Amino acid sequence: MRNRLKTILSLVHEGENLWDIGCDHGLVGLDYMNQHPDASVYFVDRIKHVIEKIKGQVARDGRCYFYHMDACLGLPKPLSGNVVIAGMGAERILNIISAQKIEKNTRLILNPFKDPELIEQLPYNLVQQCTLQEGRRERSIYVFTT
Repeated sequence: MRNRLKTILSLVHEGENLWDIGCDHGLVGLDYMNQHPDASVYFVDRIKHVIEKIKGQVARDGRCYFYHMDACLGLPKPLSGNVVIAGMGAERILNIISAQKIEKNTRLILNPFKDPELIEQLPYNLVQQCTLQEGRRERSIYVFTT
């Protein structure tokens, strides 16, 4: 697992549910699930084969929930616990967040790959920010609480 993903995992509050939005390979959610056997993990991606592959890796674990959909359209359940949105542009991250019902005290861990300064306009409490070097690029990670 890359250092960026390890850092994202280290910023998640332990034992709480995890939403992995734009989950790609599901590495964050799968690792979190293995470390926290009592937590539920929600995998969200708009690409069907991504979700199907992750489903195949966890078999029938009752703690996993899968959403094959565009999160910009709003998820069917309010977000709570930890929400990780990483590896996409800041504008898309902001569109995803604005489409959601988010419960109070939710932890948002955001890792935009483009225009990271846009993330700072969110109306939530910024509790942490760090920047990592990934190859030749700097990657910013922001942690907010609602």
